[in-house]
Amino acid sequence: FDRMGLSAALKPAGSVYSAPGATTLEDWRELMEIDPDEVRTNDAAHMARVREVARGLSLKDLLQRIEAGLDDPALGGGISNTLATLVQELVRRDAGQACDLLLRKNAWRYGGAVFEEWGRQNHRAAFAWLDAHPDHEGARYEIIRGWAENDPAAAFQVLTALSAQKDDLDSIDREGDRWTFFTPWAQKDPEAAVAAWASQPDENFCLNAHWGEALFACDPAGRDRVVAALRKVTDPSLRANALSECASFFTFAGEPEKGIVFTEDEFLPESEKLQMRQRVLEAWAHLDGPAAASWFLATGPPGQGDETIRRCLGAMNISLDDTDLSTSLAWLRSLPPDSLPAAVPQMFAETGFRYTPVAALRGWLTLQTSAGISNDSVDKLGRYLSTAPQAARLPSVLQEAGFSAELSAQILTAAGQGGERAVSGD
Repeated sequence: FDRMGLSAALKPAGSVYSAPGATTLEDWRELMEIDPDEVRTNDAAHMARVREVARGLSLKDLLQRIEAGLDDPALGGGISNTLATLVQELVRRDAGQACDLLLRKNAWRYGGAVFEEWGRQNHRAAFAWLDAHPDHEGARYEIIRGWAENDPAAAFQVLTALSAQKDDLDSIDREGDRWTFFTPWAQKDPEAAVAAWASQPDENFCLNAHWGEALFACDPAGRDRVVAALRKVTDPSLRANALSECASFFTFAGEPEKGIVFTEDEFLPESEKLQMRQRVLEAWAHLDGPAAASWFLATGPPGQGDETIRRCLGAMNISLDDTDLSTSLAWLRSLPPDSLPAAVPQMFAETGFRYTPVAALRGWLTLQTSAGISNDSVDKLGRYLSTAPQAARLPSVLQEAGFSAELSAQILTAAGQGGERAVSGD
């Protein structure tokens, strides 16, 4: 099971275990016989029944099932979804006993969520366990994160002290390169969360706080409060990172007009504004590439054409089917010919060839200027196609895309397939 999946299953914080009714080990075995290969783990109703039966197992049966699963050689050291359900149930009942079991079985790969839940249940007991098992000191942050859902201010003080003592706090579990500590705090008290965050501008876990995740977790009113608090922060580094996350969040959420506002912040240096504009461009291009590019090119400094179009093409073609490529091609053809960078045909071909080779090569042909196809553009396309997927099918793909026999022969030569027979597309 994954750490995030287990963490989600363990919430809400402070929940107290209560068995729903008598369930026997036979009930569990019968349920497992329904789906021995775990092909139904995406079936919500089935997994709800799995969790229900797990809650009814006695502690003895629960522990036996978990130990048997951890010892199962078929799992190769991994943990199945049904076994994860059993571990989740044990953690709900007694996170300390769950840690003891993981220690005894040396099954720490996904232990972070167990410590986080223990932090919610009883952080003092969890810290005491760590003090007695110093080899697992890295789990201290997980305990603090769980504790923070009940008392974020106290947990923040301990986290700050821990950071001062440890040079490698960055190696402790987090969400990619962003820290998620402030998210539950922002849901309860945005102003207090932002004030604490701003009080430690030199801490990496503050500089890289994941405010985008906090905005996602909050309701609309909470988001407004988070943004209002962030706008009052004066430290330039904290402000730039936070507002950049706000800009990306609102743009991805389908409100680019709100995202753009953050790129115009009067307190940010121009270099920060440009980086923020680029993030908005990429986020917006996933939703509407032409509109994103038009905004960026019309309001930004000159000389951004090549990179802007490249970013938008990559974002617009995220699903890379014929419809996406057709939309991209129609947009490029709508632009004034003299505004198109010379590299656009090659960009288009490389963007789409892996998935829709014929449409990608047709676009390459269509985007050629009235001056004709240069030898340099043929050579570049050929060199790319020589190592691209489906290179073995180049003659037939070129024919289907409408390339003439002469042009096909030139491209095949550039691709190192000069001996192949070029098929006329006329």
